[in-house]
Amino acid sequence: MAETNGNQIIRHEDLAVINNAESRDVFVAYPYSLENLHDYRNTYLRLKSNFHANFIFADNEHTGEMLLQKIAAQIKASRMALFDVSMWNANVILELGIAMGLDIPTYIFFNPAYTPHQSIPSDIDGIDRKVYSNIDELSIAVSAVLERHLAVDDDYIIKNAYIQIKHKKLEDQDMTKYREIYANIGSVPRELIRLLGNEKDSWLPLIEQQEFEELARQFYLRFLAREPENHSVVQGRAFQLESEWEKHGEISRNVDDYVNSQEYSNRFGDRIVPYNE
Repeated sequence: MAETNGNQIIRHEDLAVINNAESRDVFVAYPYSLENLHDYRNTYLRLKSNFHANFIFADNEHTGEMLLQKIAAQIKASRMALFDVSMWNANVILELGIAMGLDIPTYIFFNPAYTPHQSIPSDIDGIDRKVYSNIDELSIAVSAVLERHLAVDDDYIIKNAYIQIKHKKLEDQDMTKYREIYANIGSVPRELIRLLGNEKDSWLPLIEQQEFEELARQFYLRFLAREPENHSVVQGRAFQLESEWEKHGEISRNVDDYVNSQEYSNRFGDRIVPYNE
């Protein structure tokens, strides 16, 4: 990009031209007061593994360029741009205008509870928009948009689900086996997570070492992509895991408890692979 100064006007021809069809960058703009909402930014980051997406937040990069020029270049280089217009923040609306001017695929998200008059102005009413009332609904809405533009093949999903549950890479020689398994379960990521969780080698080292509290913690991390609330929760789940293992030599009921849970459904549904940022 050419050197800029404080008086330079943004022009289309000044911006780097790339093949957006190959880009995995997704520009995201939102009012930073939403950071107070639980886990807002991580809602996006947890989806990157599912879609091989690179989320670009304007505050992530610090260069010597004029700020507006930098933002325009980031938007130009992105496959799409997502704007949360909740609170009708002036900076977000300005960046939305830049994206529209650059003819980048653009999507609006907003939470009516944080939006004046619980609606958006008619001037931008024609842009594809997603309404959400909580973080779980936002995750599902963002996922739907990413799936439209950044769909990945089955191999990518299989490899990332395997890493998430087993914490190791899937060897090439085992890929055919899991392709067949994935096809047989209807190519549903949620059922692949269940199947991988029920494979004893996913947990056997911890079980053999009688590390049931750490096993309980890993269940939260690998199935729900979060830490457990407190130690007492870990102790309770550890007791259930140890009891099931001693009685049945397996932990499938505990696996089902997580994969069938309302939290899993709300956050990941059938199509999203849980992901730890």
